[in-house]
Amino acid sequence: MVLCVQNFKGGSAKTTTSVHLAQFLAIAGLRVLLIDADSQGSATTTFGYVPDQEIDPAQTLLPFLQGERQTLEYAVRDTNWDGLSLIPANLDLYGAEYYLARYIASDNKTLNRLRSGINRIKHEFDVVIIDPPPALGMISLSALRAADALLVPMPAAAYDYYSTVSFLKMTQEVLQSVNQILGPTEFKFIRLLITRLDEASELQVMLAELAPEALGQFVLPVAIRQT
Repeated sequence: MVLCVQNFKGGSAKTTTSVHLAQFLAIAGLRVLLIDADSQGSATTTFGYVPDQEIDPAQTLLPFLQGERQTLEYAVRDTNWDGLSLIPANLDLYGAEYYLARYIASDNKTLNRLRSGINRIKHEFDVVIIDPPPALGMISLSALRAADALLVPMPAAAYDYYSTVSFLKMTQEVLQSVNQILGPTEFKFIRLLITRLDEASELQVMLAELAPEALGQFVLPVAIRQT
């Protein structure tokens, strides 16, 4: 499975969810690859690196997305967690946004580059988790095209609720346009995960309880509490 953890609002616990899920699955005995596709490098930092000092741009997704590398094997590194590998990120990765935006007009398959790269190495893993930027840019669209499942973290707060609904609507509209050119984007499942739930807040608890009524079976039954 290739799972994209995505929301375009910062502070949704996107990276926290990606990292803890990757670690949990590795502890469970699965072979996991976590791809840090966010130039902020927060997931990379979680694994003990100072991204802009200890990670060279050539060790990130950047050379592959720019067509300088033909496979992703060069960027995969081990971590201190058995069974968990990482493709790191740093601030230079943001340059891929400009590159992809520049060449997508002349080469529609540019948005499928990440998908093809993951397809070549995913036989080595049971689960690939992508942590994209908190924005619906070129890298995020590439991540959505590469994924076959989507997990959307959503804090139990009014702004986050409406932002997530907007994100889902915008994502649907954008992917419909992309699909007309590149073919269908098919997800095995789309799920919303309520995060950062403060059980001492009556408003947050109420929003968490109302979310399944508004969004149905897409909402996972267990929320992640704020600690």
